[in-house]
Amino acid sequence: MISEHKRKDREFTEKRSEQNWDTLKILLDQPQLASCFDLSKWNDVKDNNYYWAELLRRHPQYADQCDFSTITGCAAERLLKRQPQFLGRIRIETIKPHHWTKLINCQPQIKQAMDASPHSEWPFNYWVHAVQFHPELEPEFDGWDKIDWSDAEDFRCRQPGMYQRHHLERISSEKA
Repeated sequence: MISEHKRKDREFTEKRSEQNWDTLKILLDQPQLASCFDLSKWNDVKDNNYYWAELLRRHPQYADQCDFSTITGCAAERLLKRQPQFLGRIRIETIKPHHWTKLINCQPQIKQAMDASPHSEWPFNYWVHAVQFHPELEPEFDGWDKIDWSDAEDFRCRQPGMYQRHHLERISSEKA
């Protein structure tokens, strides 16, 4: 009984995903048809942040219909690469350090905006990115115990001294 319920849930999710994908493809090519679709269904945190990010990358005029709190992580990075004006609307704490690096390489003005804000307001993942590229920030950073293995590996490559000083090899070895 439970497996049947799970199977139906999976089928429903797959069908909904297909419909969302079809809607996105139509709107990317013909944005004037947006009034024919209920875009509010994309304001669901669970699985729709990609659709909003992709639509807004090409057609930012639909931003007023978007719940930006649903655009997180990689989808947020992709959107901000093309539409940096949405920086203040995105949940930036969900952007991983390596995504910050990619984003700033494409949109240097985002780094300027972030660096202009007080360090105390920076999200943890931005700190991790910033310390890797600005070793002078090391004394201010107090999140060494929260770094995950992929970030530890980035420190090993970019800042081997910090990697050793803060014993990040213990995190790298946990993954191995």
